Amino acid sequence: MRLAFFIVFALSCSLGLLYFFGLLKCIIFSKKDKFCKYCEVNIISVSGHLENIEYLVRKSLNTLKHENPSQKKELIFLDKGLDWETRVILNKLCQAHNFTICGKDEFYDIIREKL
Repeated sequence: MRLAFFIVFALSCSLGLLYFFGLLKCIIFSKKDKFCKYCEVNIISVSGHLENIEYLVRKSLNTLKHENPSQKKELIFLDKGLDWETRVILNKLCQAHNFTICGKDEFYDIIREKL
């Protein structure tokens, strides 16, 4: 009986220590966020007519959301000549999900602003 209690106690203590060090790591590395607005910027270049633009947007947003939720992340779609229909769909998704669409000429200004 004592052995089972000792095993449960040791397991609980080790899980508590792991949680404590994970919390400590989050506190220490969250200080780094003060120096930059976004720690990770994902840029997706799109051009032409894309039938699966909604899938591409939702997949990218879902990947950003589940990778590391403690980091600030930004998604940028670089428009390199989208057709009218795809651009309208992308604009509607942008209004709903808060990401950035930019052209080739304004790309460097937006990157400078985000970083």
